[in-house]
Order: sequence, then C-alpha cells, then structure tokens
Amino acid sequence: MAALTEAGHAGAAYTITGPEALTYHEAADVLSEAWSRDIRYEPVSDETALDLFTSAGLDADYAEMLVGLFQGVRAGQAAAVSPDVEEVTGQPPRSLHQFAADTAGAW
Repeated sequence: MAALTEAGHAGAAYTITGPEALTYHEAADVLSEAWSRDIRYEPVSDETALDLFTSAGLDADYAEMLVGLFQGVRAGQAAAVSPDVEEVTGQPPRSLHQFAADTAGAW
C-alpha cells in the first residue's frame, strides 16, 4: 500500500519477493508440515503442461507464455530475494513458513 498511498514512489519499480527463495519441492514440504497434509510437487514436462493448460481452456499463446515462465523459474531466474518489501513498507516480508502457519486452519 505504501507505494500507492505515499509520495516518492512515482516511476519506481519494485521486485516483490518473500524473505527466501524456495524450490517447488521445498515449498511443498513447508505446506505439508504446516497443514499436516501430504502435499507434493510432481514435475511435468513442458509438453504435458502445455496440453493441460490448453485442455483446461487456456488460449494456446497464453499457455505457451506460462510454460516459458515455469522454464525461467526452473532455470533459477526467480531465485533472487529482494529487500524491496521491507524498504517500501518498513515491515519484513512474510515467509512461506509464516503464511502456511497463519492459514493452516483454512485448508
């Protein structure tokens, strides 16, 4: 909200991340522990993902863009952790561990 309601943010670009980068497997482990459920990450090939997206009704171009995003994540392009959340809000970003603990009853 600070970037929307306070002066000094016009034209600024922020990278919004949590306090740590996790793999899909690590994220599944965090959620499994916090929610007392078996949550697993099962990787699928790009071709399978594309087929799943389009069979679910997504436009083929959009589905291809999503597959490209996932390729970038797997290649580590989303692994950087940014200080921007805390610098803009004055509050540390919430970790997946904290989110999972806070929402355990909802799942």
